[in-house]
Amino acid sequence: MGKEIELKLSLRSDQHGRLVRHPLLTGAASRQSTTLVNRYYDTPNLALHRHGVALRLRQDGKRWLQTVKCAGNTAGGLSIRPEWEKPYRNTFDFSGINDKKVRKLLHNIQEKLIPIFETNFKRVTWHLYTEAGDHILATLDRGEITAAGKSTPISEVELELSRGSVESLFSVADALCARIAMTPSPCSKAERGYRLFSQSEDIVPTKIRPVTLAPEMHPVSAFRLTCLSCLEHLQKNQSGALLGEDPEYLHQMRVASRRLDAALRFFRPLLPLETYQELNSGLKQVLKVLGHARDMDVLMTEIIAPVLQDNPRALDLARMATMIGDKRKKIRDEMVAYLESPTYGRFLLHTIKLINDIWPGGITLQEGMQNSMPLNRYARKRVRALLQDLARTGCEANITDPPTLHALRIRVKRLRYALDFVAHPHLPTKQLACLQDELGWLNDLSNAGMMLLSQVHADPTLFNVVSQIGEWHLPHYKKITKDIGKHLETFLIKTKGIHGWT
Repeated sequence: MGKEIELKLSLRSDQHGRLVRHPLLTGAASRQSTTLVNRYYDTPNLALHRHGVALRLRQDGKRWLQTVKCAGNTAGGLSIRPEWEKPYRNTFDFSGINDKKVRKLLHNIQEKLIPIFETNFKRVTWHLYTEAGDHILATLDRGEITAAGKSTPISEVELELSRGSVESLFSVADALCARIAMTPSPCSKAERGYRLFSQSEDIVPTKIRPVTLAPEMHPVSAFRLTCLSCLEHLQKNQSGALLGEDPEYLHQMRVASRRLDAALRFFRPLLPLETYQELNSGLKQVLKVLGHARDMDVLMTEIIAPVLQDNPRALDLARMATMIGDKRKKIRDEMVAYLESPTYGRFLLHTIKLINDIWPGGITLQEGMQNSMPLNRYARKRVRALLQDLARTGCEANITDPPTLHALRIRVKRLRYALDFVAHPHLPTKQLACLQDELGWLNDLSNAGMMLLSQVHADPTLFNVVSQIGEWHLPHYKKITKDIGKHLETFLIKTKGIHGWT
């Protein structure tokens, strides 16, 4: 059995030329080009896929190779998984697989195996060697996946560690990403092939995948799993956000980035200072870019659109909507440019690296985890602190003072995400979610007012339009401002004295 360690990066087709001209690749020890035909086999009901096993036949020239891969550890584009390879001679042979469960599964379904999908692509391979003697295979794959009469393109780089340390893998990736717009990709060709076969390759907005954290696990392990879940959430909505046809993709990316920010804050006492600072500095730019674009979406779709729908003949309102629409497009174009830039690709790359090995100075993750409390004790302590902070801020909040409401919204959001990370059975999370939604809407309305007034400076005749929009939303504003105080008081009463963890 071998162990495959690779880092997968996706890139646009217009970046291929820049990649092959990169000094790291032009100075490689050797370069090879080949065309690969790959057929993936499974049963009609996808028994192998359900068990996390992939069976592939690869044609390379006149030679056929049988490969079996199992699900392993995947972290935002970095994957470490077991695999078994051997020459294929007209029949499948699973006798060399030393994992008894995998071998038994394959033997039991061998007679039912059929081709499910193909991946056909041209591969250019560069052999890279570091000063320390590490050997890395860098490949550029260009082609397509075909299944069930449909196809989808392949355009990706794989960095496979042939010999040496994972650190070298990230160093090579960073050197490439510094000049070329590439982003780590958590989705393998096999996963995309199965989605295409199941007629689900079409991109749809992805919500957060819940992570189960055991109370007795180490907090650093919990931090890693939580952050990787946030990264996966961010990455899986990126393609849809770039297309721009559905604002929900951007919304989900913003939620993912906010959750990642909340995770960094919740687990901050565990992290080395330099690790926290590096993670936080990169995330700040992501939050800013996504937040600005999302604010324009909210302004257009939730603040202006319903008013315009009720007043379709209001010419000044339509003119305001056109101006906001133009500004929204400009800001969205800036967001797309950022997401397709080397800066964003390196942010993802550095975040994945730091999350997988957060301890600097050569200290391993296992060494850094020594002499620390289990998750249940750590979470109880942190949740108690967040509750106390929320209670203090709630006492200072004033419905007529937007800055105090903003401070309250931030505390509610941080506690809400913390309880998503480490579920507490006794805290009233539904009331907390309701508070977050209400405070969020007030914040959206406040931001909308400032953005609309900025347009009035360019065209003073639109001042009445701002008043018209405000009056339309006034009934809902009155209801929310009336309810917030009661909901906050109810939540604080229910949480008083609750600090347990089970």
